[in-house]
Amino acid sequence: MTRFKIILNLGKDLGTIEYEDENEELFKTKLSTVTELRNTALSILSKQVLAVETREHPIISQPSSTADAILKLLSMAWGKSPRTLNELHSELALNAVHITKEALGSMLTKMVRKGKLGRIKQGKVYAYTLSLSMRTVA
Repeated sequence: MTRFKIILNLGKDLGTIEYEDENEELFKTKLSTVTELRNTALSILSKQVLAVETREHPIISQPSSTADAILKLLSMAWGKSPRTLNELHSELALNAVHITKEALGSMLTKMVRKGKLGRIKQGKVYAYTLSLSMRTVA
């Protein structure tokens, strides 16, 4: 007995769509549906990737120090929601403010202790925001 099978690869790490049937006519009919499903999936995935790649990054204008750069980041629209050390580190690097994650962590802790930043626990990590007193200044 002959079996008809198609495997459509969605791309790296995205898996495959497989369809198999013994009935040649039914297979041909379903083939267009499976192909449409693949094309729809790829279209949706490409739009999601494009949305991630075109995400706007805040631009810091001439910070006087790393602490100033952090305050400027968190006072922008991007910083209105709490941001983790990794998020801050990434945005600082994109703005040519280079600091190790360890040094940034120490700096954030000092800024919390001085009352410039607040922090909340998000899962296993802290996320930082401007303190209430700094929001009225900014």
